Amino acid sequence: MNLHALPSRIAHLQATGCLLLTIFAGVACSRDISTNPSIGTQDPIIPAQQVEPEQVSSSTSDEDLSEHIEPVAATLVAQPIQNNSIEIYTKRINKQLVEIIALYRKLHIELDDSGRSSLIVQLYQDPRIELRELGFELADRDLSGRTELSPEVGEYAKNLLLDSNPLIRSKAARLINRLVPLDAMIVITDSLTRETDPIAAEPMLNGITRWPNPDAVDATLGWFMRDDSPFASACSAVWSLEQASLIKSTEIQTQILERLRRVDSIELNEDGMKLFAKFGDANDLQSLVSVLLNAEPNQQQWAANALVETPRAAEVLIQVAENNSSLFEAASESLITHRRTPEGLRRLASLPFTNQDSRKDALSRMGAVLADDRLAEAVRLAELSPENSTLLLNRLLSGNSEITPRMAKGIILLAEIELNESRPNRAFEAAIALDNVKLDPVERTKINLIKSKALVALGKLTQAHAIQSELAFWLEMVNSPLDKELRIRVAQHMLNSYSDLPVHVTDELNAIIEVPTEDSVNNDNESQSQSSDQPKD
Repeated sequence: MNLHALPSRIAHLQATGCLLLTIFAGVACSRDISTNPSIGTQDPIIPAQQVEPEQVSSSTSDEDLSEHIEPVAATLVAQPIQNNSIEIYTKRINKQLVEIIALYRKLHIELDDSGRSSLIVQLYQDPRIELRELGFELADRDLSGRTELSPEVGEYAKNLLLDSNPLIRSKAARLINRLVPLDAMIVITDSLTRETDPIAAEPMLNGITRWPNPDAVDATLGWFMRDDSPFASACSAVWSLEQASLIKSTEIQTQILERLRRVDSIELNEDGMKLFAKFGDANDLQSLVSVLLNAEPNQQQWAANALVETPRAAEVLIQVAENNSSLFEAASESLITHRRTPEGLRRLASLPFTNQDSRKDALSRMGAVLADDRLAEAVRLAELSPENSTLLLNRLLSGNSEITPRMAKGIILLAEIELNESRPNRAFEAAIALDNVKLDPVERTKINLIKSKALVALGKLTQAHAIQSELAFWLEMVNSPLDKELRIRVAQHMLNSYSDLPVHVTDELNAIIEVPTEDSVNNDNESQSQSSDQPKD
């Protein structure tokens, strides 16, 4: 016999017997005497079978010993009683915890900013998960209310990135994303590298989306490839890395594409669709076009924004936008990115739109990326309004580059538009910008005409006459829609400047000068009124 094993087995037997005695006592104490007045009516307690010492051998196990103890009917009654007691105790504890949380919420409202930060830090240090969660709830509430939290809150939140509970690690990462401490990128990257739970990884991936960096590439791609990953956040983080030029390997790009193909394109978020468009082939793009044509409006927008990423989809996107004004912004972005030509501006100007400001911004951005020497051609081809034309052509007057003959065409067009829109001062400014530019005779004649008309409109008749002294010009001016006083001045200037005017022209000019002004007409009316009051002969 194994003498060393025997004491442990006896101890096991004794413990089993003590447990039974405890159960029996609990049952007896819990019975209601009033309902069981007669002891004789109670069920008899069957004693446990005795285990003789000779039955214990060196080969007898603890399980074998337990088999010699016959089950007692009282244990069937004691078990639900014990469970009920635990349930009552648990409910009592939960009720107390709810009361504590309510008191902490009330206290948080009464405290000043520094006191709130101290309370939150205290809650973070509590071993109960419910109170640590309350700390994050109160911190979020303070940040939403623009309450300034102390740096200690962020520091303790960093510590909770090592918490054993993934829910706490998740909330800690979200808070760090909101607080943005100086080392937020490092802290979030390190946490994502060691994280194993998808619940906690999701806000960390959101942090990488905000702060892409080389150290986060491996961990982010690892989560992206996992079947249990928070895939939308992983797609956004990978797209952010791609935008930061941190994914250069074609092998990795192929792996990303294969992972995306395992997901139905309609289930991807916008950043996932962008990755699909960036790395995909013609079949992948066709999948996105199907989403563009058949999906819900928000998914249509995602697919449209994704197709902007590749020039191969530009024409399809533009054609769809021609019949769907809600896709104007995506189509205009594609044109600005991939069709920086006069024809591209024409297509952009022809697209239906829902917001005038968005269209104006798109036209301005397209004008900014067009070559200077093609701007005049683009504006004419697009048949833009005077407002949008001047918006684009004004860039030519910035003085950042030397004005070439082709650029001069755009400035002449700008001066013509400004003059037609009754802005002679701006027309003159545009015209004089070409004073030292070599122009062909036709264009020089045109710009001199614009300058002279602008000067006349500004009332500078002598300067205008120095540029244009031909009688035909001044006859055109005197018959143009000038205000009354300026027209009289032009007529007087012509009579003073030309001594050999034809008689009929002189008569017309004199008639203009002698036209009664508004004051003289009023005076004549008063005189007639006074004379009508006098008695007649």
